[in-house]
Amino acid sequence: MLRYLLLFIFFSSSLFSKESLNYPDYQSIVKNIVSRIPELQPVWELNKSKKGKQQYYICGGVLRGVLNWINIQLKSSSKDEVTKLKVPSLLDLLIVKKTDIDLVVPNDTDKTQFTKSLPSHQISWDLLSYKRFEEMHESGSSSIENVMVNPNSIIEPTKGLLLFYQNRLELQMPTYSEFYKHPFIEYSTWSATVKILRYLRLKNDLPYLQTTESDKLYLKNFTKKEILFLNQFPGSKSWFQKALYKLYLSNKGNLKKTLLQLRDSFILPILIGANIKFEKLGIPLKQYKDLVHLFSKDLGKSPTEMSLRLHPEYKTTKELVKSNG
Repeated sequence: MLRYLLLFIFFSSSLFSKESLNYPDYQSIVKNIVSRIPELQPVWELNKSKKGKQQYYICGGVLRGVLNWINIQLKSSSKDEVTKLKVPSLLDLLIVKKTDIDLVVPNDTDKTQFTKSLPSHQISWDLLSYKRFEEMHESGSSSIENVMVNPNSIIEPTKGLLLFYQNRLELQMPTYSEFYKHPFIEYSTWSATVKILRYLRLKNDLPYLQTTESDKLYLKNFTKKEILFLNQFPGSKSWFQKALYKLYLSNKGNLKKTLLQLRDSFILPILIGANIKFEKLGIPLKQYKDLVHLFSKDLGKSPTEMSLRLHPEYKTTKELVKSNG
């Protein structure tokens, strides 16, 4: 009991227990640590010739790793002490290992040639143009995903870093109809559910961030439409399965925990209704067998029947597939 109480106190406390930091101080620490990541020194050197132009930035998982590392250090060190610590390597900073390192690059970058100039030992790079980064997050995202940082600048159009500093994570999504009108969604075939899966993964990776009940309820209002979309555009399922697998990894490879999280977030009916298959993700069969008491009966049903079982407000198959108009 004492152990759980101590954990609650740890995660409920302010991000900064050693000293009180104002937001400009916090931004300064973030830029300092980013500037000293060993493998990124050649990239930051290139920025010196791009004053007034589009520069290179880190974002995504590696940035979250930086922020998480800073958070841990500030539990026991002062601002000045943290800025003098040795900065870990890119791979050591990652919260989820063996994931890509995300870089935002100028729109005119030759990505193939630029990648060849980057360190390649055990590192997989994902280069996003400014245009692509903006499109991805204008169409909706989690607050901390819409942030990019380099040693000189922090870009956060929706205040994602400020929210992180305030110990908060927000799901920043448009209405369902607006989401599917966005040009990025039209050509990328991302579904709203993919965005939600990414948000759930961030909750797992950064458990000390506070979220709201309204975020969880966002998806509940368009479950039927999501099932129809995923079945209408089969290409969207590959994005779904990639996001689903990363969520599974963020749950430490625990399928039971992943399924419970999906159920409690109103996503399990979508997964079943769109016939997304866990077995395609390479999840060990033994984990299925270990879930007999919870899910084996449901996993043996047809996608439609499974959806009806999980979503009791749909009384018939016709109600399940009927469009909201």
